[in-house]
Formats: sequence, C-alpha cells, structure tokens
Amino acid sequence: MTYTLVYENAYGRSIEFSMQSGIVIAETDGLTSNRIELLQSQGVDQIGAVLLGQSVQPRVISIRGTILGESLVGRRQLLETIMPEIPAKLIFNDRWQIDVRPSLTPDISRTKRNTEFAFTLQAPFPYWYSTAETMTMLAGKLAMFKFPWNLTETANPIPNGTAAPWSFSKHVLSYFTEINNVGNAPTPFNVMFIASTTAKNPRITNAETLQFIAVDKEMQAGETIVVSMTESALTAVSIYGGETTDIFNALNFDNSYFKLVPGNNIIRFDADENRDGVDCRIVHRTTRVGAYE
Repeated sequence: MTYTLVYENAYGRSIEFSMQSGIVIAETDGLTSNRIELLQSQGVDQIGAVLLGQSVQPRVISIRGTILGESLVGRRQLLETIMPEIPAKLIFNDRWQIDVRPSLTPDISRTKRNTEFAFTLQAPFPYWYSTAETMTMLAGKLAMFKFPWNLTETANPIPNGTAAPWSFSKHVLSYFTEINNVGNAPTPFNVMFIASTTAKNPRITNAETLQFIAVDKEMQAGETIVVSMTESALTAVSIYGGETTDIFNALNFDNSYFKLVPGNNIIRFDADENRDGVDCRIVHRTTRVGAYE
C-alpha cells in the first residue's frame, strides 16, 4: 500500500516524503501499533493474574529513508525542519495527523549521494485525528438559500398566484441531536454557545450517561462562549465586543467533560433562561487508534 507522509513543524516548515521531493521513506515503524501497559497483581500459587488497570502509552514512530541524488539540499531541509524541542505534526495521506515531537533528530550518513537518514518521533497523545473538522448544530440557523436560484420560478405557488414564501434560513431547535462519531476511539470536542439575545447558564448533556458540560454565566447578545477540550488541555473563553476573555472559572464545578464515543451520541442542549436565544454547535475531529488509509 502506498501512502504519503508530511512532517510540518510549529514554525510552518515542512517536508513531504515522496519521489517528487527527492526524500523518500524506506521503512516506518509505529504508524498503527499502540503499546498498552497493564498493571497486574498475582498472589502466591495463583494461576494467571488479576488486571488492576491499563494505560495506552505515548506512540513512538521511527522513520528511515534516503535522500535521492545529491544530498546537500535534502540534508539541510531535514535538519532545519525536524528540530529539537519544536512541536510538529505528522500528516498521513492528507487525511490523518498526529501531534509529535522529535526524540531523535535526523541521523544522516556522510555520503554525498543517495544519503540515508533516520529519526524518531514521540506522540504524547497516541491516536491520530482527521485533518478535517466535523460541525454539528444542536440549535441555530440552518441555511435555506443557495445558488443557482431563479426569481421567475415558483416551486410551491400559492393559489392566488403570488410567489411562495422563502427564507434565507430557518431556526433549528431540537432538544436532542444525534452525533455520529465514525472513528474508533473516544473523541474530545469543542462546544460553542452563540447568544443572539441575553441568556443564562447554557449547557449540553449526554442523554445516555447524563454527563454534562455547563457554563454558569449570563450571556449578552452577541457574545460567543467556546469550551475547548483536548487530551492535554481544557479552556473556556468568552468573545464579546471584539475582546476575548478567559472564563475558566465560569465552568460548572460538577462538569464531567465527556467525549464522543464511537457510534451514535445523543446530545441535549439547554439553558436556564432563554434557550431559544442561543445557537449551539459542536465541532470535533474523527479519532483513530492507527493510520491506515
């Protein structure tokens, strides 16, 4: 199976490993495998052991390859892109990416042509996530108007001969929304509350587990609250009047910060006051335990 890999660091420098770039991969290790550490207990004369816990370890990815032809330019590109202490992401087939840091920067042979190299990366969060985001609207305005559109045509004429009513959008306000996580691992997400009028204490709830994420705050018209969850960080900000304010202290103390499990997730949106005046959206990236397509 052929695939493409791109290494892009936090400064925007990148390397594509391909015949076109002249820097090709000969062997990779760690793109699909996960190492799980098992905590076990075993008593005297016991057959087998009792599993006490387990944890998925950071992913280690080893890459070996060759700089085709004269190697000076490729050597410089490797050393100036895969740098110590600089965060980066590894992108697989333009569809999946993983956050990495070098644990061994490129070790490059001294030959002038067809030069071999090797380096090692570590991903603290070991799963891959999609490069594209998926947005689900729990409450808000659904677009109804699109091009092409002919003013002279009436799809649903009214009996008196006038044109049928039409709308640029319509307000969607269902109590329960189904979100299908097509990945194979639990996925963190961002939730956005967008107020068109004043509202109080917006929240979302997982209808099956009753876990919830609530913001204890009175929202002003035109205010947006974004609660962002990743494996390594949790943030909450309010965007209002062109200013962004940290509102981490407004997060409800009992929040559970659940993830979207693989398959269907039923999510309820609500607010203590003026639920109809708030749009709610959930944005997530599909997560997989390995990159394979």
